[in-house]
Amino acid sequence: MYGVFPSALRKNPAALKAFPPLFFHLTLKGGIAMNYRIVEKDAFYLMGKTGYIPMIYHGPNPHTADVWKKLRQTDLLVLMEYSRVDPKGVVCAYSSSENVIPAAEGEMVPMYVGVVMETPMPGRFKGRFDVVPYEASTWLVFPAMDNTKDSRLASYPYIYAQISEWLPTSEYEHTSSLALTWHETYDASKPDRKSEIWVPVRKKSL
Repeated sequence: MYGVFPSALRKNPAALKAFPPLFFHLTLKGGIAMNYRIVEKDAFYLMGKTGYIPMIYHGPNPHTADVWKKLRQTDLLVLMEYSRVDPKGVVCAYSSSENVIPAAEGEMVPMYVGVVMETPMPGRFKGRFDVVPYEASTWLVFPAMDNTKDSRLASYPYIYAQISEWLPTSEYEHTSSLALTWHETYDASKPDRKSEIWVPVRKKSL
């Protein structure tokens, strides 16, 4: 504490040196608890429309409406007729070099809006809709909520970031396929509209 040996102190009492006490602060960072379910799916197709939008991480992204507008009411009615497998209803997907976290802030990415189909798109719809094929995969399904009072939870990039941070700590890893965002209905004005994020994964190799 004083930086002096007892023998030296006896010879020279004025040699005392006082040092401030040393404290250690240990901070433990806990993991993120994620609520999810596991779904096994065969190969399928995403049929709908494609557009390009800038990625916005804070608050709603008004540019997504430009892609939704490409789907006329008649298009939605046709697509819903082919929505026969889970996730049933309208889904969205974003394409980038990192598929779980869609992109960096402001980066332009393709956005796909459509429905999941078991079979390829009928020939009569060629030129009317775009198609994205998906391989058979395991899916982790995370619940989300559109119209929530918490603006962070209403931000899908925020939720994607949470999943991306949690995934390395789990027994799964993301595949090369695009993650999907499912909406209970395409009516965004519906109070408490439920949504889910579907992430294609595989078990990590030992």
